[in-house]
Amino acid sequence: MTKDNQIRIKSDDLPLLVAPNDLANYLPAVRKGGLRKEIFYAERNGLLASGALIRRGRKCLIDVHKYIEWLRQQSLLQIASGRNC
Repeated sequence: MTKDNQIRIKSDDLPLLVAPNDLANYLPAVRKGGLRKEIFYAERNGLLASGALIRRGRKCLIDVHKYIEWLRQQSLLQIASGRNC
């Protein structure tokens, strides 16, 4: 703590959290409808376990960096199972 009794946090240490509707600003390939489906099935598809989805009551936030990593993992799982784009 500093002498002002304030905690100093580096911006690099903070996750980039956005509302689901705003995720398209960061990732244009992500569509709102597809994201809603991913959030609805978050417990089944591993999105919640990945830490990319943060729920607080009815509010949902997406950690952009963890979401991208989760997408990569989903892609690798599809390739491994023989289901390609």
